[in-house]
Amino acid sequence: MTAPTPQRPQPVRPLLIVLVVCALVGTASLVAIVSLLVRDRSDESPAAAPLSPAATTTTEVPIPGLNQASVERGVVKVLRDSYGIEDVREMRCPEGMTVSVGAEYECAATVGGEPKTVLVRVTRVDGTYEVGRPR
Repeated sequence: MTAPTPQRPQPVRPLLIVLVVCALVGTASLVAIVSLLVRDRSDESPAAAPLSPAATTTTEVPIPGLNQASVERGVVKVLRDSYGIEDVREMRCPEGMTVSVGAEYECAATVGGEPKTVLVRVTRVDGTYEVGRPR
C-alpha cells in the first residue's frame, strides 16, 4: 500500500487578480459618477425649482454671488417647464445677487405681454433657488 500524496494548496494568485480587477472597476465607476456630479456648470444655472411653502433659514455664506444671466435663464426654464408658462420674455434679475440661504430677489419679466414680477428665493448654500409664480 502506498502512502497518499499530500494535496498541494491552491494558488492564491487567481483570487488576488479577481480582487484587484473588482477594486479597479469599482474605483473607475466611482470616479465616473463623481465627475458627472461635479462637472463644470459655468453655463448652467444652479438647480432651480418652483417655489415651495417650505420654511428656510437665513445663513450668510461667504461664496461668490449668483450669476445674473444664469439665474435669468433658470427662471425662464422653471416658468416654462414647471409652471407651463410659455410666453415669457425680457427676464431681468438684479445684479449682485448673493448666495445667502433665505435671500429673496425679484426678477422682472414680460409674461403674456404684461409686466410681471417673479420671486427667486435662495434655498441652499450651493446656490440652489426656488422660483415663484409670476405676479
